Amino acid sequence: MFTSRTWLALIAAPVAFSVAYAGLGLASLPAHLGSDRPRAGDFIVPGVIAGLLFELLVVIPLYLCLRRWQRLGAMTFLTIGSIAWFGLSFILMMFLGVNANGASATAVQLVPPGVVLVVTFWWLVGGTHNGA
Repeated sequence: MFTSRTWLALIAAPVAFSVAYAGLGLASLPAHLGSDRPRAGDFIVPGVIAGLLFELLVVIPLYLCLRRWQRLGAMTFLTIGSIAWFGLSFILMMFLGVNANGASATAVQLVPPGVVLVVTFWWLVGGTHNGA
């Protein structure tokens, strides 16, 4: 069912997501924290877990459905995957008690790591040319 490229994407996409998430997290922290400032490693494990969950619950089913319907264009996959990431981020923030304005602002800030995950997955599986 899965090729070696798909397995590679399953591993590499959450790692790429976590690197983007760590960069975003570190860039958004105030400089005055000094020695209390978190390090990049503090963002990696939560990033890998969040990326893996999103990949398993959304990206893989989306990939399999679009491939089955033979409508797996890059823009379709990337658009639906990115919108799903934004929507899930927004819903999670609302569930955690953040008001709508804060939830939408946070979800927008979290879009780049989600896009990195979706693009990395697409790039590694080779779109429709993976032979699966």
